[in-house]
Amino acid sequence: VDDGIRLGLANFFGQAKSSGITLDFIQQRTVGSRGDYALLSYSDLNWTAGVEDIYIGNATTSLGQLFGTLNFSNTDNFTGLTSATNLNNIKLYPGGAQGNAGFTADINWNLESGNIRYGDDGSYIWLTGLASKGSGIATLDMVQGNENGLKLGFEDFSGSYRFKGLYTSETLPSEATLKIKRQGGIELLYALGIYQAMDFGGMEGSIIFTGGGTVGTGISFESDVVFTNTNAGLLVDYDSPGCSDGCGLWATNMTLESHIRNGSIDVQNKGGFKSLDANGNFNETTKEAIVLRTTAHGHSEMGAVKIGKTGSAGSLGLVSTSDYKTTMISIATGGDPARGNQGISINMKEKYLAADGSTYTDANGVVRNKTNTIRWTPNSGKVNNYLELGGMTTDNYGFKNNLNIDVVTVNNVTGFSVNALTELKQVNLGYINVGANPIVQDAYLYNVRLNSNIVATPLN
Repeated sequence: VDDGIRLGLANFFGQAKSSGITLDFIQQRTVGSRGDYALLSYSDLNWTAGVEDIYIGNATTSLGQLFGTLNFSNTDNFTGLTSATNLNNIKLYPGGAQGNAGFTADINWNLESGNIRYGDDGSYIWLTGLASKGSGIATLDMVQGNENGLKLGFEDFSGSYRFKGLYTSETLPSEATLKIKRQGGIELLYALGIYQAMDFGGMEGSIIFTGGGTVGTGISFESDVVFTNTNAGLLVDYDSPGCSDGCGLWATNMTLESHIRNGSIDVQNKGGFKSLDANGNFNETTKEAIVLRTTAHGHSEMGAVKIGKTGSAGSLGLVSTSDYKTTMISIATGGDPARGNQGISINMKEKYLAADGSTYTDANGVVRNKTNTIRWTPNSGKVNNYLELGGMTTDNYGFKNNLNIDVVTVNNVTGFSVNALTELKQVNLGYINVGANPIVQDAYLYNVRLNSNIVATPLN
């Protein structure tokens, strides 16, 4: 409950089954070790859970139904190999990253398979073929001083995850049938920053939580996270012959660095939810919503963008970006009002900030400007031959996107639907350079309103 507005689950159910879970206390006194620890380990764990309605406040609509199964085991889905020792375990040590209080957890996980179903007014869609594995060290501390709050740290994390695709039905068929009937559409989640697949060689960072949001009670946070040696994929096909490792669009040898300040999570009455109906009428409503606010800066570097597999010869070149922006994401119950009472409404606002001379030091010790740029270098051997768009800013109105997410039936075929309304009043692009040579200075775009409706359905 946040300032009287409730976030609730109705009719929640679930179960967990395992053929062997062990808990041991291990004495470790060798020089250089972390000391004694508690070891939780299991050879297999099948977890099934669901919720029939997810409510925000007193709205009559809901976010819909969720149901999922996760199967942890000693079989690595990415390699097909089965380990003789447990791949799922947690070693728990006393003492966190700062001082003797807190705790440290050495984590290893191996999710062999998983499937998640979303239900919307009696129509269902599955996110299928989830698999993940990895390891790392997590720490938990209460900190005070330059940093204040509950600090969750990440050290030496590496791992992988992937979704294979969507399937529309109340029940899930066999894997053999899925390989034939599975459809695309998971790439639509990239609008929320979620890749279809990711393999990261390193992840370091921390998140600090404190009480109180932007509006009354809630949660405030700030974070610093760096991914290195990372491959990330979109539009990836795992079912066609020769594509068991994924054929699609891959960004390889990536570095992703993000720093969030003034982050907050609130549950509040939020205006600005907009839509256009079938007759072209413009509607705006206020809804009880979960609201996420951040001010962020960071950068990304893609060593190569490839079509096919991560190891394919040739590439579309190198891409690097930097960003400096504020973001507000509001999530409310009910999607398109014309498509039933369940579904998801998302209101997003991004304001791109002007470079103000402020800088930050990245994970490699390089001092960088906080700005918004994108650079494409077609040939990695010619680093001075590039196309760069920089200095992008918006007015206070920013980029606004209203998304209505539903599962709908069109022409007797069920699909995953995203109805989007995109608006902006003013965007300024500071410059366009080819190498060191400027070709455009100060380009402006004014007053855009774009409505689109995408329904991802299977091919028949």
